[in-house]
Amino acid sequence: MAQLGYQARDIGLSFIPQTIAFMVGGYLGKKAVQKYGDELVLKQLIALFTLSAAMIFVASQWTLSSIWPILAPFCLIAVANGAMYPIVVNRALSSAKQSPATAAGLQNSLQISVSSLSSALVAALASQAQPVTGIAIVLCTGGLWIGYILSNRQLREQFTTPDNARVVSDE
Repeated sequence: MAQLGYQARDIGLSFIPQTIAFMVGGYLGKKAVQKYGDELVLKQLIALFTLSAAMIFVASQWTLSSIWPILAPFCLIAVANGAMYPIVVNRALSSAKQSPATAAGLQNSLQISVSSLSSALVAALASQAQPVTGIAIVLCTGGLWIGYILSNRQLREQFTTPDNARVVSDE
């Protein structure tokens, strides 16, 4: 953002809309889950996250004169994250009823690890922070989809391990 002429104060203030979007997402997500159920809401939030990540990736490859082409989709991701986080954590903890504290610790560790690795990637390539941010968000979206597929039995069954015994010749 400094490359776009923004001062440190402006950069700090740019986090305010994202924070508000996260809180709004949490509130709207709660209301949507009550009305439509968590499965439908989660699918919609993953779609919103994916679309927003694609917008960030495209915008990050351009030469920008303003932060808004990246900040606006980041706010949409914040809405999705604010609404998605309680759903995902609730599902993860409900699947580990015998040891919810361990599951919560594992979930937090994974979250911090992925966030740290993504931040490290962007920091290591700070001279090209804008395009690297787009790449990092696409990689995170891939991780989101992998997690969703692995947690969804119907989707998971569509993928199989290659096995030569299943190959049938048409002779």
